[in-house]
Amino acid sequence: MNELTYLTATELGTWIRERKISAEEATRHIFKRINSLNGKVNAIVAYDEKAAFEAAKQADKEIGEGIYRGPLHEELPGYPTSRAIRNQLRRFVKVLEQQGMHVEQVTAPPLDVRKAWETWGKMIDAELNSTTPTLMRGLAHLLNMPIYRQLPTATMLIPLTFKNYMRVLTVREQLIRSFEQFMADCDLFLCPVSCTTAFPHMEKSKMWGYKPLYTKPLYVDENPQNYWAATTFYTNLFNVTGSPVVTMPIGFDEQGLPIGIQCVGKRWRDRELLQRASTLYATCPEWRAPAISVEPH
Repeated sequence: MNELTYLTATELGTWIRERKISAEEATRHIFKRINSLNGKVNAIVAYDEKAAFEAAKQADKEIGEGIYRGPLHEELPGYPTSRAIRNQLRRFVKVLEQQGMHVEQVTAPPLDVRKAWETWGKMIDAELNSTTPTLMRGLAHLLNMPIYRQLPTATMLIPLTFKNYMRVLTVREQLIRSFEQFMADCDLFLCPVSCTTAFPHMEKSKMWGYKPLYTKPLYVDENPQNYWAATTFYTNLFNVTGSPVVTMPIGFDEQGLPIGIQCVGKRWRDRELLQRASTLYATCPEWRAPAISVEPH
């Protein structure tokens, strides 16, 4: 059982799916290791062992019934999509299953999304702001620190050195490898394009260097979200991994606005992605213009 300790989350998920081990046994092993080491390293501040075992038992029950919820979800943690998007995704999955396709809903992102967003921010910062004086960069970093918590793609690379930039690219390679390992057993990965459908134009609050800043929230149903988070977080992930993506409309919301999904393929397999995406596109509803009148100014 010691080999369980060094399995990745994706590998452990495969073991559970293939019934080499139950979710409850895996959970028991993890907590045994936590309890044996945490007193020395103090790496975990708090955990809910009871809830973890209840979730593991539920997972085993679902697997026994032929339901597997593997290693992304219809939304990223902390950044919910609108009800209309979730409903259309579920409807689309049912259509695909009726066509004989096998679709699995995943419950956790196949890569560290926070790290991916921060990596993208650092890459863009290094490539667009390399000529900015060091003192100005340091000041911008201090002023932007409250923004980073809400918008990790605004993270700056401090200090901006060649060595640090190479470190960022190394992290990017690790993220690429993590996502490619996940994709090894998949033909396509489907996820939303953004958290919401089209919304009224929002004026930027101000410019900070090359970055437009929005202080007003963008509402996703009743949930206020940061403008950039709601509109770009899902696509930024694949800017980092370099994965090919085809976007297609799968339905409409109550106002008749189109809802799209991202069909993500494997790196360097663009032709394969186009072939498979065309099969999915054949199941999409016919495009229609939104029932919105635009008065000329």
